[in-house]
Amino acid sequence: MKSRLFDELEPCCSLCEHAMKIEVSGEYVCTRGSRLLRVEPDDVCRKFKIDLLSYRPMPAKLPRFDINDGSVL
Repeated sequence: MKSRLFDELEPCCSLCEHAMKIEVSGEYVCTRGSRLLRVEPDDVCRKFKIDLLSYRPMPAKLPRFDINDGSVL
């Protein structure tokens, strides 16, 4: 059974379990297989597997409250 947790995500190499980011240059390297291949962050292959630790969702915006009358702005 497939998980519906990440339906809104577009699969890309920057979120893949097999990709490793080189901090100095900002490039991504695919570590799948016996050799290292440079890949673009927005590419995707059929061996894509999401890495939960690299996924950073946007934080939810908190509603602003008016202190004087207690209403939501």
